[in-house]
Amino acid sequence: MQNASVLLVERDPERRRSLGFGLTAEGYEVVPTVDEAEAVRFADALAPSVVVAPAALAAGPIAVIGSRSGPDAPTMLYLGDDEEEAESLPSEALFVATAGLDDARLVRRIRLALVALQVGVEPDYDLKALVGDFAHTPPLDLVRRLRVAGASGRVSLEGGGLVLRDGEVIAASVGPVRGVKAFCRLARRVDGAFRVELGDDGLPPREMLEEFDSLVAAAIEDAVGELPEPRSRYEVRLGPSLFSQPFSTLQQQILGEIHGGARAGELLDSIPVPDSRVARELEELVARGVLARTEALPAVTVITDSTADLPAELVRAHQIEMVPLTVLFGETRYVDREELEPARFYELLERGEEHPSTRPPEPSRFAFEFHRRLQRQDVVSVHISEKMSQTVVHARQAASDPAMRELTRLTGETPRIEVVDSGQVSLPLGLLALFAARLAERDLDAVEIGRRLREIGGRITTLFVVDTLEYLARGGRIGKAKAWLGGLMGIKPILGVQEGEVVPVSRVRGRRAALPRLIELAGERLDAERPVLGGIAHANAPARADRLRELLVERFSVAELYVTEMGPVVGTHVGPGCVGATLFQPDSEELELLGPRPGAAASA
Repeated sequence: MQNASVLLVERDPERRRSLGFGLTAEGYEVVPTVDEAEAVRFADALAPSVVVAPAALAAGPIAVIGSRSGPDAPTMLYLGDDEEEAESLPSEALFVATAGLDDARLVRRIRLALVALQVGVEPDYDLKALVGDFAHTPPLDLVRRLRVAGASGRVSLEGGGLVLRDGEVIAASVGPVRGVKAFCRLARRVDGAFRVELGDDGLPPREMLEEFDSLVAAAIEDAVGELPEPRSRYEVRLGPSLFSQPFSTLQQQILGEIHGGARAGELLDSIPVPDSRVARELEELVARGVLARTEALPAVTVITDSTADLPAELVRAHQIEMVPLTVLFGETRYVDREELEPARFYELLERGEEHPSTRPPEPSRFAFEFHRRLQRQDVVSVHISEKMSQTVVHARQAASDPAMRELTRLTGETPRIEVVDSGQVSLPLGLLALFAARLAERDLDAVEIGRRLREIGGRITTLFVVDTLEYLARGGRIGKAKAWLGGLMGIKPILGVQEGEVVPVSRVRGRRAALPRLIELAGERLDAERPVLGGIAHANAPARADRLRELLVERFSVAELYVTEMGPVVGTHVGPGCVGATLFQPDSEELELLGPRPGAAASA
């Protein structure tokens, strides 16, 4: 990283020399100082990027440096023997427990903090990796920034990843797909957690020879146009058109992959060119009468609302329909997730000019969504708790409309609508919608899906930590936690959802103690030896979400775990910094019905 400076405060001359030489060798400007007074003088003159100092000095004059604001404010990185020393540090400060670390490994941790500044992505809890969400840092932006930093390492994400050496992409994978095709798929991601581990150790040989600009051009071209629904089925039409027309090499390859019918997802995976090219050729072959396409729809479609906070990849893969709520900043209205994405929302929230409010969808919106699907499928509509929003009430109103009840399909069947109050919000609701879609894919009917969702909803464990109860209080969603308002300086409340409303569960002093305590509470409710399905949701707090993921995987037998960001509606009521876990422990039959299919990615 060029032009980055490190102000190093270290009394021990040997360590000061070792750390200084190590960071200088990495290309950084290092200013070593002996004590606090000298550090403050140099900080005033040099405006360092990072200040590295012992945690014992955090309460002295060094704190003045850390309290500065603005674009030139330095990142404070404190060193201490163990985690206990971190409890009294400011929440925005970084901390490294040095016990067991030699100076070379400590240099790598400091370097990661510097790369984090350059790339614009947070370091994780232990300064071992960078963590973020594609909603804030789109994939191509992330790769560009890592290239500028000359980074080597791995980018891991749900279902795939990238490998870089000296800033160049040398490998990419998504499920069974590798190379340029995988890179293009990753570039399409609009949200989802990622983790960047830096270093040359263990990197594979170069698999991709394409230059960076060529990869970007391929990804941009691939992003144009819609892809077929993965479960659509294609069959070859036997007839004169099949034998009388010329076919390109790619078209011949597509036809060769279709043996008695093939799903679109299978075709996209098996043909090693970017997906958009395959999709265009499929459409041309359909238009020429060579292929027939049929939609493979389950008998039941699942509708939820935009508070579900499911990753976009899951929504698309399972054909879940999202009905958006509305977010208002003063007189300005935004349609959740359509006109206002999480990154923009948290920017507006940080400005603090006006506190947002939210509105449920109107019954007419639900009536429209129900009507256009009931002509072909039954509907399960699962929504945010009625105690938190009128969304499910409006869905019921639409479902009970006489025009909806009198609707009859051409087959003479009477459509069925099951409206379910999840008793939940955010990712717990999202998991119920995901479970409903998987039950539909396994041919359960709407009534049975609704019954199972109502039973499962009461068994979901939801625990979350907020930085402050202020946002919940403003929105009137604080429930039984209202008694904790006031007099909680330094206390972090751990909350849950019970009978459809927010309830207090526990509280701890200090931000770092909150997540271990949340895991303890989850351990009291779940059997650590049995499989768990779940997820983590956060409000613009990827590093805390990553730490919670690590703790959950250490404690429980995780069969599936998604990491996602809370959207504008939920973020309005919990505020930035919130992070929570949603966990469900199925029995063996439920695990077969609700869990991921073999071969699917199990965790982020």
